[in-house]
Amino acid sequence: EKPKSKILKQRRKPKKRRFFQKFFLWLLLLGFIFAILGALGGVGVYFYISKDLPHINSLTEYHPSIITNVYSDDGRKIAEFFKERRI
Repeated sequence: EKPKSKILKQRRKPKKRRFFQKFFLWLLLLGFIFAILGALGGVGVYFYISKDLPHINSLTEYHPSIITNVYSDDGRKIAEFFKERRI
C-alpha cells in the first residue's frame, strides 16, 4: 500500500500546478479580452470625435486674422484694427 500512497501524492501535485495554470490562463484570457475591448473603445471614441473635426488639408489653407496697425508720420502707433486679438 505504500507504493499506492506515493502514486496518490504524485497525482495530487499536478492538480495544484493545474490550478495555477488554469488561473493564469483565465487571467491572461481576461486581460486579452479587456485589451481588445479597450482598443475597440478607443477606435470608437476616435471616430466619434473626429467626425466633427475639419479635414487635415484645411490646415495648409489657414490664414488667421491679423492686426492692422496705423502709424502717424512721426512713427507713433495711432490705432489698431482687428476682428480678434490673437497676440
